[in-house]
Amino acid sequence: RGKWTMDLGYQPTNPNVARGKWVKNFDFSTPTNIVPYAHSIAVDENFNAYKTDNKDGEYFENAAIYIDRLSKELKENAKGMDSVKRHIAICMVVHLVGDMHCPGHISREGAPVTGSVKVVFMGERMGYHGLWDDALITFIHPWSYVEYNHQLGNLTPSQVEEITAGSVIDWGCQMVRYTSQVYDWVYPECELGKPFIYKAYPVADRCIQLAGYRLAKILDDCFRQ
Repeated sequence: RGKWTMDLGYQPTNPNVARGKWVKNFDFSTPTNIVPYAHSIAVDENFNAYKTDNKDGEYFENAAIYIDRLSKELKENAKGMDSVKRHIAICMVVHLVGDMHCPGHISREGAPVTGSVKVVFMGERMGYHGLWDDALITFIHPWSYVEYNHQLGNLTPSQVEEITAGSVIDWGCQMVRYTSQVYDWVYPECELGKPFIYKAYPVADRCIQLAGYRLAKILDDCFRQ
């Protein structure tokens, strides 16, 4: 995925002066003035995911909706698409499938987003969202992604068929139910150490495993001849 895709969840696309510190130094040579995409999945107070991005005129973030739309567009017309538009679509599918499987990307109605909750992880203060994006993974698995793939990419064909069954929307709702448990593990400014890691790392591993196989399924469906 292109790093420029991190800024496409805003409406309108942010000018450089308004971008967060984490995107100001990225290469934005790829066109970014396109339709923005949601990077989270909105849920109600009971963690039930909305299966739409518009309810009675109110917009709800739903990354699954955009993955579904983009993948269908690629499947139906990848060869006929403008090359830049095709490039953007592929990058966004890769990006959003990862986001949809990240616990930090649940936007719960009536609660602060995980990115605004600050915790202390192994002595370092950070956002709970960022902890799930990368800090936890790099702490528990300080090795290459090739080695990580050897650990997680070993499911049987029947297991792969099971986890890739259903629609993208189904996957999004499933991930909300599975990852909502992480909201119960923290409170603002709490200190997280080994007891937290023992609970959290199996969830992180499973999320990445599901995301990898499901992304492969989507891309196979789009481009298999």
